Amino acid sequence: MSDRTDSGRVSDADERPSRDSGSPVASPLTIVLTLIAVAAGFLVFRSIGDDDNTGGVGDLPGDTTMPAGPTTPGQTTVSGGAATTMDPSTARITDGGVVVVINAGEVPQSAGAMTTELSDLGYQTEDGVSDNDDDQLEATVVYFSGPGGPEAVARSVAADLGGVTVEAAPSDLASQIAEGDSPGAATVFVMLGTDLSGQSLPLPQAPAAPTIAPTTTTA
Repeated sequence: MSDRTDSGRVSDADERPSRDSGSPVASPLTIVLTLIAVAAGFLVFRSIGDDDNTGGVGDLPGDTTMPAGPTTPGQTTVSGGAATTMDPSTARITDGGVVVVINAGEVPQSAGAMTTELSDLGYQTEDGVSDNDDDQLEATVVYFSGPGGPEAVARSVAADLGGVTVEAAPSDLASQIAEGDSPGAATVFVMLGTDLSGQSLPLPQAPAAPTIAPTTTTA
């Protein structure tokens, strides 16, 4: 008897699909863990973004601007990140001396006009006077009589005049004032030359000039 083969029968190997032919199916646990990690990352990113946006203008990097306020000599101010310190030597000194302007440049009305300018800056002044000659002084000079207060006021006046020369008053200064004019109680004397006649104060300051001691002549 010969064996017969059933050609219509499907073998067990044909009934089972190959497990190596496709991608593996992810487990439910892996999917859940992935979703949790994504959600946690989103929350952390959002928290960092909120922290960066809570600062004001003053918290921005490089913003060191401070509110502007009154500035006094020697005070340090900060503006735009740059520090600036005022020099105490530039402070105006008006107490300790009385100022008189002597018209040595022979420009009409110049002594009175300069006296008004100095008075407006806070200096104590006497009425302007004239000198006793017709020669025109070109460069303005400021004299002071006595130590301490008058010298400090004289240097302050010289700074407002743009940094003119400051000297101790010569012994014959009174004789240089026109007859009939009086300096009153003045201890600071502005010998006004043609260079500053008619100028408005204060003028741009130049470096302070050194004090020159008066010279004495012995017989």
